[in-house]
Amino acid sequence: MLPFKKSSALKYFLIFCSVIFYTAQSAVACSCFPIGQNFCETLQNDPSIDNVVMVEKIGNYYYGMRVRRLTLIAGNLVPDTFLVWGDNGALCRIGVTGFSNGDTLILAMNKCDTLGNFIWNQSYPPDLESTSDYHVSVCGYYALQVVNGQVVGDINTPFYQTMNMSNFLSLSCLLLSIPEQNNTSWNIFPNPATNTVTISGKKPITNLIIYSMTGQLVLSRNTSMISHSLDLSGLDMGYYIIEIQTADFVSREKLIIER
Repeated sequence: MLPFKKSSALKYFLIFCSVIFYTAQSAVACSCFPIGQNFCETLQNDPSIDNVVMVEKIGNYYYGMRVRRLTLIAGNLVPDTFLVWGDNGALCRIGVTGFSNGDTLILAMNKCDTLGNFIWNQSYPPDLESTSDYHVSVCGYYALQVVNGQVVGDINTPFYQTMNMSNFLSLSCLLLSIPEQNNTSWNIFPNPATNTVTISGKKPITNLIIYSMTGQLVLSRNTSMISHSLDLSGLDMGYYIIEIQTADFVSREKLIIER
């Protein structure tokens, strides 16, 4: 399996997958037409995507991988850890095995359709896949890597790019393509903030989590109020992501600290 370190490696892997793949039963075509030439174009063209999430790979699981959520970038809340399988069409289920443990990834995912259980059961234990798992397709650009705080891959051009996290999170494709299932508007004031920020809305807040631009959790508070203030004096100046959780939804907003 080619490592997902360079755009060219991914492209050759996609070409390989698009030609043919052998299951335990017979040879079956793993054909697909890439839905986009870069990550943003894929988001805009694929309405089935439910989430864009920054994760860390923590292990292999048969033909899938187990990951740990670092930051929810767009879409609905996902578990702290979960399983990710390959292509939705069941014919390219090995599409996620080229990543290494410890890799930080940005994945555009949707919920698992469990079709792999019907094709792979002769080679693997039965019913590995669950509807609580997720998919990352190989029929387009559904994955990017984060290296030293920089997002790398074919981001919004058909060429290999390096982009800082702040610029990546400001891309319109992330804001427009994956609408959060949350009608609550949040007031974050002041923003930019110095030492204190207040978050308020119309629904009780259950958790407030602040992440650095590399996905590191730097502050977390539990609450049950519709308005809550956070002490930011222990955080450095810069850009952050604040995750606002309620009982049934999650929102992600940019927070700037200036002094």
